Amino acid sequence: MRKLELRKDERVLLQSIRDEIKKDERKISLKIRVDKDMISIRLRNDSPIMDIDMERIRESREKHYHLYLEGKSSDFFRPEFLDEKESAGFGIAMIDEGYYNMKLNPMEYFTYIQGQHATTVYMNYPIEALCSMDF
Repeated sequence: MRKLELRKDERVLLQSIRDEIKKDERKISLKIRVDKDMISIRLRNDSPIMDIDMERIRESREKHYHLYLEGKSSDFFRPEFLDEKESAGFGIAMIDEGYYNMKLNPMEYFTYIQGQHATTVYMNYPIEALCSMDF
């Protein structure tokens, strides 16, 4: 695997994000592990999610999962399925939808936990499923 060089505008964007994180004294950790069968990603940040929001996210994921079981997972993104609360788990639903497109259950491959001082997300992608996708 060869190292890719970032364009100047990409480096500027990443530096501006880094500067904002430092200004707010936030800590974000990203770890990626690749082996012959799996790509594993762990993302941790020091912004805990409130219990009420965790429950809203859980409910949103369950609603999306039931639509998937009915063969209508993309309907989740229609206005009638979204609420007006802070993004309604939209980002998580987009990740889940990626797993559905790979014929995988995101509940098995994408988890998140909240601690008292941090939120940690774990995403695992089987290499075989990624290689079989049409891009």
